[in-house]
Amino acid sequence: MQFKPSENPTRDSRVNAKSASTEIDPQTTKWECFELLVLRNDGLLSFPLPSKGTLSIGRAEGCDVRIDDPLASRKHTVLHVNPLSLEDQGSSNGTRMRGQQIVPGDCVPLPVGEAFVIGHTILLVQPRHLATNLAVRTRLSALPVPAFDNAKLVALDPAMIEIFRQLQRVSQSRINLLILGETGVGKDIVAEAAHRCGTRAKAPFVRINCAALAENLLESELFGYEPGAFTGTTQRAKPGLLETAEGGTVFLDEIGELPLPLQAKLLRVIEGREVMRLGGLRARPIDIGFISATNRNLEREVSGGSFRSDLFFRLNGLTVYVPPLRERRAEIEPLARMFVRGMSQQLALTNIPSISDAALDRLCTHT
Repeated sequence: MQFKPSENPTRDSRVNAKSASTEIDPQTTKWECFELLVLRNDGLLSFPLPSKGTLSIGRAEGCDVRIDDPLASRKHTVLHVNPLSLEDQGSSNGTRMRGQQIVPGDCVPLPVGEAFVIGHTILLVQPRHLATNLAVRTRLSALPVPAFDNAKLVALDPAMIEIFRQLQRVSQSRINLLILGETGVGKDIVAEAAHRCGTRAKAPFVRINCAALAENLLESELFGYEPGAFTGTTQRAKPGLLETAEGGTVFLDEIGELPLPLQAKLLRVIEGREVMRLGGLRARPIDIGFISATNRNLEREVSGGSFRSDLFFRLNGLTVYVPPLRERRAEIEPLARMFVRGMSQQLALTNIPSISDAALDRLCTHT
C-alpha cells in the first residue's frame, strides 16, 4: 500500500497523518479477526486486536504489547483500532514505516500488512487466517543471516538495509510480498533476494512480466493448456509457468497491468492452491509463493475498479517500498562501477575503464 495517492509511489522524509491511507472500511471491519504480529530475531509473537480501543507498545511492564528491544522506549507507540492507525509517543529512537520516521503525536493510518519498525523489531497487522501461514504461531528458531549471493545487489542506504532486514525476518514464512517503487529502482533484484533467503530458495524462481504479452497469450503462458484447447495449439499438453514454479516462487512483475479476467483466475489459484489448464477438466494442486511488483498506485486502481480488491488483499501480505536511486545516493558510485565492470566483461575487455571524479559528480547530482 502507498502513503501518497499518486500515480508513482513517492516518499517524504517523514510520514505524517496526511501521507498515508488505507482502503479498509472501519465501519464494516471486524478487528477482532485481526492480530498484531511481532517479528524478532529470535522468534515471532502474535497479539489479538480488540474490536476497538488501543494497544500500547513498548518496553514497560504495563504495555499491552511488551517488546524486549534495547532501542524501544518504555512507552514507545500506540496502535489505535477502528480506524487502524499508529501514534508515536515521542520515543527516543522513533517508529519507522518504509524506512521513514513517523511524526510523534500524529495518528498515521496503518494499512493492513504494512510493516512498521521499532528498533530491531518488525510489527504488522494481519488477518488471523493469513497470519497462521507464518510458519509457527509462537517462536521461530534463530533466523540465519541470508546469503544474498546476487552480484547485482548493492545495499548501502539505510532504507535499503532496512528492506533486507525485513526480508530476513520474514524469510522463514510463506507470506506473500508486494514490492512498490518507480520504474528502474530494482524491484526485481529485491524480489530475487527475497526468494534466495527464503524457505523456497532451492526451488525455481519464475519471472512473469504481466505487461509483456497480450491477454490471450499471457493466459496460456500462466496456466498452460491441454491439446486442442484452442486453434493453433500443439498435440501435446503444455504446463503453464505457475506449474513450472512448483515448490518455488513466482515473481509477478508489473502486476498492475494484469487484465481483470486474469485477475479473477489468479485469485482462484492463490486461494485454492490449484491451477486449471486451458481446456483442462482437472485442477492440479500447486505449492508456490507469490512476489508481486508494480509502479502503480494499486489503491487507486482498486478504487477505480481496474484492480480487484480481493486479489490486492491476497498479494499484499507484506509491503516493501523501494526508494528511487536519487534518494539513496550512497549507492550511485558502487552501482556505476558494477555496471562498468559488467559491461567490460561482456565486451571481453582486459582493462576495466575507470570513472572520473567529474563523471561521478554528475551522476550523484543528477535528479
